[in-house]
Amino acid sequence: MQEDNLTKDLERRNSVRLNEELPVTIRFSNSDTQYKAITKNIAKDGLCLKTQLPEKLISDNLYLNIDIPEARRSINFDGKVIWQDCQSFDNLCWLGIRFLDNSSQAKNLLQEYILRKLNFLTNATVLRPLVIRDIYSDLSEKERRNLNMLDTIRRRGPISKAEIAKIVNLNIGTISNYIEDYIKKQIIFDKGFDISSGGRRPSLLELNEQFAYTIGVATNGFINVCLIDAKGNIINKLKQEVKENTKYEETKKLIDELIMTSKVNNALIKGVGLVKDRQMNDCSSLLGVIESKFKSSVFVVEESSACVFAEYWVNYDLTDFKNIIYLSLDDFSCGLILNRELYCYKEKRPIDNNIVKDMILNSKDSDFKNRDVLLNFLFLRLINIVDLLNPDLIIIGGLLPDAGSIINSLKEKMQCLPDVFKYIKIISSSLSEYQAGIGAAGLVMKEVFIQS
Repeated sequence: MQEDNLTKDLERRNSVRLNEELPVTIRFSNSDTQYKAITKNIAKDGLCLKTQLPEKLISDNLYLNIDIPEARRSINFDGKVIWQDCQSFDNLCWLGIRFLDNSSQAKNLLQEYILRKLNFLTNATVLRPLVIRDIYSDLSEKERRNLNMLDTIRRRGPISKAEIAKIVNLNIGTISNYIEDYIKKQIIFDKGFDISSGGRRPSLLELNEQFAYTIGVATNGFINVCLIDAKGNIINKLKQEVKENTKYEETKKLIDELIMTSKVNNALIKGVGLVKDRQMNDCSSLLGVIESKFKSSVFVVEESSACVFAEYWVNYDLTDFKNIIYLSLDDFSCGLILNRELYCYKEKRPIDNNIVKDMILNSKDSDFKNRDVLLNFLFLRLINIVDLLNPDLIIIGGLLPDAGSIINSLKEKMQCLPDVFKYIKIISSSLSEYQAGIGAAGLVMKEVFIQS
């Protein structure tokens, strides 16, 4: 009965709304006259606004211009009036507007504004001066091209210049100039000629996976360290049990052992990514230990953000997915990649990991109460994520011993709402317990690409 009520409640949901008064200019399709209005609330698919005009002037279709002073910009929409509530004595009208499909770009801009205003997300940042620049607006034109071209070669190589030009939307001349520079720096190499279907045979380019290495460090539960090459391959990995009183020194020793046993040129190790410890609000001491070793700044990233980036960076099969959500069963935290860019929570409030484990491990086969509570919580969390972010892919991960069974149970629940999950692929994580470290190392390698 409780599950039936839950399903009905979810089916009644529309979308997450932001209660915000923003100035709007509206013009109905049957008139050239513009009217002023104010929003009551806004969502990714529509809004509610109030305006003052005679009811007889209202038509089904209209054009909207929403002014967002905070962002110093305005957004234009095509919309449709789906309901109206007008008062005859003062001409005050409340209108429910649904955005039309041809407003998809504007909808994405508005959705980003809603996320930021709700204080739900913030651009991924670090705790030291060296910044992980995940938003393209923070990159120069050259840096953006470096990242796009090298990541394309990394994922799709061996690949021709013509194919690169098509993917990154640049002309062959510009591509050739960058390629020449990359070859001189031994970042990529010419692998030879492709088979030609007519005319001159194109040369194939491939990333030199040995031109740079990065290290990832995670200290949640165990001290995990790993070394990856430029393609994202794991060259070496080590694990050690955490001893809180000697954690910093043991981490440094494990990094030294990792480098020594990897037998790579130290000069080619470009940096270190550190996964923020769940139990440690201030990681400056550990940062100091690592920085003293490498004489450079260290990237710091939340665990769930590192995990989702690891999936995207290492798994080439995910190249074509734009919006990816990683949901951890360890602490219910989420990692987010939106429009192929990493985001992270501004404030993270995960449920205590031990509570989650106790709910699962201490549940007897004859008593499903705790398990149902857990599944319902996860299901509601997925619904909210899908409703707000509309992902292409949801990855469920975590190291709980019963994770596989939980994922199967969640998929069964999702069948209750086929319209919600119809176009969303749901998979379990394919990476190991070193996943967070791999993601942190991958973020450093991404910066290496940008600065190449």
